Amino acid sequence: MPLMLVPLVENAFKHGASETTQKAFIHIELRQEGQELIFEVENSFEQENAIEIRDGIGLKNLRRRLELLYPRFELQTQAEGNRFKARLLLTLHHDN
Repeated sequence: MPLMLVPLVENAFKHGASETTQKAFIHIELRQEGQELIFEVENSFEQENAIEIRDGIGLKNLRRRLELLYPRFELQTQAEGNRFKARLLLTLHHDN
């Protein structure tokens, strides 16, 4: 799916590093292990500026597109301390 990784990177900038006043960072990792694509984005964020960590419309739309196009995927998000991490695991090919 073209541009499927963009919402995860965009969120790291929009809701994370751009809102962080000190020691802002974004780490992006993309790798393939066998038939799995693994994409991880981790960014700084300030908890006092975060109302609630939840799936916004961008992540909801991404999940829906993934459900339609890829029968096997995992999309996980988590906040811990002043770090937010999104991880997408996508099976590229599978046998029925």
